[in-house]
Amino acid sequence: MVSQQSVADLSVTDLRVAGANIDLFGLLWRLPAGLVLDFLEQANAWEMRHSLARRLASTVEMVATPIAQTPALRDRSDQVARECAEFFFRSNAALSALLVQLERGTAGPLEVQWQGVDNLRRAREGGRPVVVFAPHIGFLYAVPFALAVLGERSVSLTGEMTGDVLTRVFSTMAPKLIESTSYILVPSPGCARAATDTLWRGGVLVVFPEVNYGATGNVQAATTTFLGRTVWLPTMAARFARIARADILPVLVTPDGPRRVRVELDDPVAAPADRHADVATSVRLFRWLERVIEERPHLWWGWPLLDTKMRVAEVTAGRT
Repeated sequence: MVSQQSVADLSVTDLRVAGANIDLFGLLWRLPAGLVLDFLEQANAWEMRHSLARRLASTVEMVATPIAQTPALRDRSDQVARECAEFFFRSNAALSALLVQLERGTAGPLEVQWQGVDNLRRAREGGRPVVVFAPHIGFLYAVPFALAVLGERSVSLTGEMTGDVLTRVFSTMAPKLIESTSYILVPSPGCARAATDTLWRGGVLVVFPEVNYGATGNVQAATTTFLGRTVWLPTMAARFARIARADILPVLVTPDGPRRVRVELDDPVAAPADRHADVATSVRLFRWLERVIEERPHLWWGWPLLDTKMRVAEVTAGRT
């Protein structure tokens, strides 16, 4: 008899266990992308009814409380929690197809719409560095690959899972594009210096900004209101931008309907004029992020962090 856990470990669509399936991914993506996406969508539908059903229910439960405690979403929190959990498990099939399609540079099973490409050119005018503000929305791991399609090499500040498992999996799908991406693990010795050096060389630094794990040494330095509660305000993007005099460019890669993907490059935000402006610039960025989450709450991966690592405890809520 095969245990529930061992069946889940055989998943072909859950990237959290995809490290055991790298050879499978490599073989699959030698086939036409449309055919593979059809297969992965059908496999995913079966897994969500069977091997992943318990984990799906657990994820619904995990995100339900923070969503229900968000004033703008309270009236439809049950629906959002279910859609959010389903996206966590359904998204990897489309993400994989997107990376392969970007790698091949040809028409594929997805319709990809690009918005605001001129904003990247504005931010990079004269070879200036840029900090890409890429929140945990939608297909966030595709952001460096979208930048590579636009001719930009990038360095991402990221956690160990992305820098290890996902990089190895993605290298089977987009080996050429991944040559234009690299990762700095946070926290690690010298990560802040390496990120700063990237910008001083005129490069592109990608940050996934919701939680600061110590890349700039300002953990729990400022607070703000966010989605109806008081949270620690990560100022990492603003601080790096100030040091390098770089614009901050918000970027999203999200689903936009069945087999449609939108790549959005928003208006650049100027670097803070001095260290006293770091908080104001960060608040502006997180106000933008708040609006995005309220419009597309089922696409935000940060719900489990909202009332844990992000939220300020009641006894310290008055700190500024």
